[in-house]
Formats: sequence, structure tokens, C-alpha cells
Amino acid sequence: MYGVVTKYYRDKGYGYIQDDLDGTIYFLHKKNLMMNILKKVIEYILKVLKQIEKGIMQQFYL
Repeated sequence: MYGVVTKYYRDKGYGYIQDDLDGTIYFLHKKNLMMNILKKVIEYILKVLKQIEKGIMQQFYL
């Protein structure tokens, strides 16, 4: 989903995003945003670890 932040209340930790496709406005709490960021970081770390593992395994089979 892509959109524009229409309002954000920093002191309360929430705001609203308007969807670029259909204009629907969604509520967003910082807790949800932080969980999404954490998920992306974990996915990236796992990807890097797989690449490292693949490189190590290739060294043994060369």
C-alpha cells in the first residue's frame, strides 16, 4: 500500500494515511509501524545470512 500521511499526532503516536489508489483513509498507530519496520529488518538479516551460508557452502564444494 502506498499513500500520503494526511494527519499525524506525534504526542499520541497515531495518524491517518490516504491510499493512493482509491483514496481510502486508514488509521495508523506507531506500534504497527514499528512492527512493520522490525519485520523488514529481520527479513533483510535472514537474506544476508542465507547469502553468507551459500558462500560458505560453495567454498567447501569447489
